[in-house]
Amino acid sequence: MNKKGFTFIEVIIIFTIIFIMTAVMMSMSYKERASKEITTVAHEVVASIREAQNNALTGKQRGNDQLPCAFKFGLVNLNSATPPRYTGYQMFHSARDLDGTCPVDDATGVSTSFFNANKLPGGMTIFARGKDTNNVETKKDHIIFKVPYGGFIIKDNGSDNEAYVGSDIIIEKGDKRYHICVHSTGLIEELGFKDAEFACPF
Repeated sequence: MNKKGFTFIEVIIIFTIIFIMTAVMMSMSYKERASKEITTVAHEVVASIREAQNNALTGKQRGNDQLPCAFKFGLVNLNSATPPRYTGYQMFHSARDLDGTCPVDDATGVSTSFFNANKLPGGMTIFARGKDTNNVETKKDHIIFKVPYGGFIIKDNGSDNEAYVGSDIIIEKGDKRYHICVHSTGLIEELGFKDAEFACPF
């Protein structure tokens, strides 16, 4: 009986096929894990924005019986990143003066205290873009909800504007971008994964 084994070339071909299939499966597994990780973070970001919004609508007090002026969701750098990319987000609270009025700065959301700092997982960044009533896009890093009606403002560190129709918050890792749309009407929706830098339908 003539027994024939594999030739060297055949062995090389088999190992090459196995290597390619393994690499493809590992790549798919990594992308799936990244998508799940980004989606989980997006849910947490939405929950924080809604918390700021609800606090403004209910006029929630935070310590020392201070009456609030506004609650703010802001993007912050908790490790190295180059703006407008950020590596975390945080909640802020501004309070009224002793005479019961909101100072000019605090009325637009400059914080007197902050809480609930959250750092994004490694390799992930977050940034935001706003669009005004003239359909002009600008980079903004804070969303403010004013007491008592949850009035909507978006701002950067130097200016604020109530004439914006919404903010597109983007969570990014690698080539994946997840969009959260915050409308000036108060609607907060998860648009999901889109390649565009600005994808919200404002």
